[in-house]
Amino acid sequence: MRTTEMNFEGSVRIRLADEEALLLPDKAVFLPETAELLLSDIHLGKSSHFRRAGIAVPSSLYSADLLKLGKLINKMCPVRVIILGDLFHIGHENDAELFAVWRKSFSRIAFTLVRGNHDRISDKTLNELGLEAHAEYRMRGFRLAHIPGDADGDSDIAIHGHVHPAVRAFGKARQSAVLQCFHLRKKTLILPAFGEFTGNHIIRPERGDGIYAIVNDGIDPRVVPM
Repeated sequence: MRTTEMNFEGSVRIRLADEEALLLPDKAVFLPETAELLLSDIHLGKSSHFRRAGIAVPSSLYSADLLKLGKLINKMCPVRVIILGDLFHIGHENDAELFAVWRKSFSRIAFTLVRGNHDRISDKTLNELGLEAHAEYRMRGFRLAHIPGDADGDSDIAIHGHVHPAVRAFGKARQSAVLQCFHLRKKTLILPAFGEFTGNHIIRPERGDGIYAIVNDGIDPRVVPM
């Protein structure tokens, strides 16, 4: 079955740059016409970085995000994965080795990394890891970068990470929950952080913004327009 014909439960379909885009509850965007998977802010190695600093963090978090990404790749079958920055948190040698081992399982898939402020690894090492690295990347009608910039005067749709956007949702009994979200403002889409150990930034939406919250009740995670 072609990806354009598949039923993606829990996702929301929007139009970006005259293309269909799927906002996935897995905290990623899938472009079905070209089978490209976009995500941001994995921060590989962040949990081990905190453990080295003496902060108690479960060791199981170290490779959990790569396992999650592997499951998503097997589910969506992309031809290319584009990471919009902060694949690594610091870039220790063992973090690169872990990624190198994981990468071998997906050798037929192209990986593009748009450098983030935490990706402090040389282009040579990134290329050895099977990553095509860019400071900014443009394709078709998209401008892909890590840190949001000024989109005024640019005809392309900007897609970014870095912010780790989230919204506070309130229930009928005054209970509240912080939900990660996709934030669409004018011609800019900001992705939620893919990594589990990243933290969130509660945003203040403006009139006309598109907020697509990720709701995970432990059964069927889904993207919900707010």
